[in-house]
Amino acid sequence: MELILALLLIAVLIGYWVKKGRKRKPKGKLLYSDMNGTGRTWVDPEWGIKGKPDEVWENDGRLHIVEIKSGAPKKNTAYRGHVMQLAAYMRLAEVRFGKPVESGEIRYSDGKTFRYHWDDQMKRELLAVLQQMRQVEETGETFVSATANQCRRCLYNPVCEKKRYA
Repeated sequence: MELILALLLIAVLIGYWVKKGRKRKPKGKLLYSDMNGTGRTWVDPEWGIKGKPDEVWENDGRLHIVEIKSGAPKKNTAYRGHVMQLAAYMRLAEVRFGKPVESGEIRYSDGKTFRYHWDDQMKRELLAVLQQMRQVEETGETFVSATANQCRRCLYNPVCEKKRYA
């Protein structure tokens, strides 16, 4: 019985340390935070984007962006939309502070954190998504692939002109 209690205590402590490690803040100096919702919207007229990241950290002259999500990721990867949102914030921080952005991370409420580098590939992906969004705005043609259930449960279903399923 004592052995079982000791093993249970060890498992709880290991779980606590693992979870505590996931919530560790980045190294460096906090340059910006919108965690209280009072930050101003940043704008990049060149790329035509705007937004407010949750946190911007600086370490050795390089920036690290943090986006905090209240939900949990599906499976073991961040949602694509969240990754592109983070990419937009990385670009906005680069423009706002005039310093190189090294990376960013998405933290979910379940403790999972996903880190991404602001590299040429990430920039190309963001630009491709922005181009696709602008094409949808101009033509009204969407690229959404949805199941019947997703379409019916969609928040925009009552007003959607492109419904695929009645």
